[in-house]
Amino acid sequence: SMAAATVGKLPMDATELDAIHATCRKTAIALYKAKALGDHTLQYKNKLKDDIRGKYEATMRENETRSADAAKEAMESMYAEVAHKLASNAFENAEAYEDEWERVRSRYLRSVKGPAKTSYLLQFIQDKVIPSVKLFSLHTSLDREKEKARLQEKYEEAKTE
Repeated sequence: SMAAATVGKLPMDATELDAIHATCRKTAIALYKAKALGDHTLQYKNKLKDDIRGKYEATMRENETRSADAAKEAMESMYAEVAHKLASNAFENAEAYEDEWERVRSRYLRSVKGPAKTSYLLQFIQDKVIPSVKLFSLHTSLDREKEKARLQEKYEEAKTE
C-alpha cells in the first residue's frame, strides 16, 4: 500500500507527508464508497476516517522521531572534521571556522529532511557553534593582551636604555 511505502521513505518534510496522506485518504474513502452496502455505511465510513486519522498521527510521530535521529546523525557526521580541526587548533581565526561551519550548514540544509531539520540545526548552533565562536573571541582578546604586555615590556626596556 502507499501508506506502508511512505513509512519506508521517512523522514520527509511535513508538506510531502500531508500530500501523501490526503491522496491515501481520498483513495481509501472512494474505495469504501464503491463497495459499501447496508444500513451501517455511515458508521463504518466514520470508523474508517478515525482509523486513517490514527494511522496518520502515528506516521507523523514516526516521521518526527526518524527526522530527529537523521538530523543528529547527519550533523555529527558532517561536523566531525570541523570538530577535529577545532580540537587541534587548526583554524587560523574565527572567520576560518565560520567559513567551514557555513559549508557544513549548507550541506546539512540541502541533504536533511523532516520536521526536526531546523530545530536540530538551531539547537546545534546554540550548543556547539556559538561556544566555539566565543572561544575564538576569548583567544583573540588573550592574544591581544599578551601582545600589549610584550610591547609594554619592550617600551619599558627601551626607556631604561
